[in-house]
Amino acid sequence: MSRSIAVLAVMCLLAGCSSSDMSSDSTAGNGQSAVVLSITDRDFVHDAAIGGMYEVQAGQIAAAKATSADLRQFGQKMVADHTQVNNELQQLASQKGIAIPTELNSKHQEMIDQLNKLGGSEFEQDYINGQVKAHEKTIELFQKEARDGQDNDLKAFASRTLPTLQHHLDMIKGIQSTWSVK
Repeated sequence: MSRSIAVLAVMCLLAGCSSSDMSSDSTAGNGQSAVVLSITDRDFVHDAAIGGMYEVQAGQIAAAKATSADLRQFGQKMVADHTQVNNELQQLASQKGIAIPTELNSKHQEMIDQLNKLGGSEFEQDYINGQVKAHEKTIELFQKEARDGQDNDLKAFASRTLPTLQHHLDMIKGIQSTWSVK
């Protein structure tokens, strides 16, 4: 009997060690291998997904409402580029066995609602200023993941995406500088 208890104790210790390893593979309920991500990596995926959805929706509004050709083109670029990034993030999250949000959070939905209410130069100014802030914040998010993330695939994704995000920020700041001249 004491031998059974010793075997059981060893089995429990081994099971405990494998479940505390945040980067180890485990088996998901569907029998597929899934990676257990750190809270930091999960937060990155969540925040990047929300931000990406926001960018697509805001870009669609800008492409439809902006009177400036530059701003309409920028909105279209946001839709195209962020749709591509969102799809890549979705695929990566799926491989990691985690779900990403499919709807905006209340903060981002309020920002979309605000854009929809505005028109003309008021809309354009709000969109431009919002895009500068959003891209600065998104760049910080992706830099943090590239530097501090624990999952190598997510770190690589963040690093690969950063030049595109920086390009977006440079573009919108260029539009903002000409806008303030008007």
